[in-house]
Amino acid sequence: LKREWLLPSSSSVAVVTCHVVLKTPNGREVWTSRKPPGASAPQAVGPHMANQAQPAQRPAEPVRFVVDDAWGVAFQAWNAAAKTLQLHEVGRYEVARHALWPSVEGTVDRCMEQWLPDAGARRELFKDVPEDIRTSARRRQAIQILGLPEELCAEAARDIAPTLSMEMELLDVGEFVDLDGDGRRLLQVLREGKPSGPAVADLSKVTAHFRIAKLLMNAFIKDTRMGLANTTDGLVMREDRSKAPIDFVVGEEDAADEGEYVPPCVGRVLAMPPGGVTEGMRFEVVLRDGVPVSEMEKAINVAYASGAMDREVMPDTSGPIVIRVEVERVAPAA
Repeated sequence: LKREWLLPSSSSVAVVTCHVVLKTPNGREVWTSRKPPGASAPQAVGPHMANQAQPAQRPAEPVRFVVDDAWGVAFQAWNAAAKTLQLHEVGRYEVARHALWPSVEGTVDRCMEQWLPDAGARRELFKDVPEDIRTSARRRQAIQILGLPEELCAEAARDIAPTLSMEMELLDVGEFVDLDGDGRRLLQVLREGKPSGPAVADLSKVTAHFRIAKLLMNAFIKDTRMGLANTTDGLVMREDRSKAPIDFVVGEEDAADEGEYVPPCVGRVLAMPPGGVTEGMRFEVVLRDGVPVSEMEKAINVAYASGAMDREVMPDTSGPIVIRVEVERVAPAA
């Protein structure tokens, strides 16, 4: 980590990618990024589960977060540990369980105030529910919006041992530029595009791969390289490098049919790199305010637009997000 990345006045920040494992003193695994989501949870068994279709297993993903993040979307213990490691080094630490939740509690409270106010349609819907249960439900929803692991937050953490052992492996460190100086939009150029040739503009036809994922847990919402594979453990999601990229027109992403629908936020981020985007460019953008969930799928878009999904009850936000785009071809507007 470069020292200047950690200065409040810096125009760049460090985003680290790590594997994290938390265990009790007797070795019981409390939370891990090294296993697929839900892999450690008890599996339902019994006659009622016979012939029940199981959802495809998602891949295990390392966590990603901004070091010394003023927005507080990572546990302080994770932040402190990451700053002690060299690239590809594995560190082992002891963590006070009671310190995990307070380090993100303020962030969760701000998310509740912004996206889950106890008013309007929400208050009317839950008017007969006791206040403590309403507050608990709002807090849990905010934790999900932020992508924090529920097992380590609030009430869920009370049954965990007072001290946990933590293992962290530092996999990658990326330098992101703060585009606006307020931390809301961060950019990392992974590969420069061709110096000649057309740059992406409104109504350009673009061929690209893209990935939209939660910032902290790195769980993808949309990934054009992800496919399904049949294994002895059932269906699993895996990266398929042979999958073809997606064609779309910038500014008209949502005009395509369901199978070819591209979230409009992908078109918007193509306008964010200051030097423009040309063929061959690969970049990532961190969006602290997230993107509308209604943009992820055409059916969800219709549900919000028609009022079938109420924005006061189901906030139209993904929470903090990372969008990666790999541009393969750019054709200027006809």
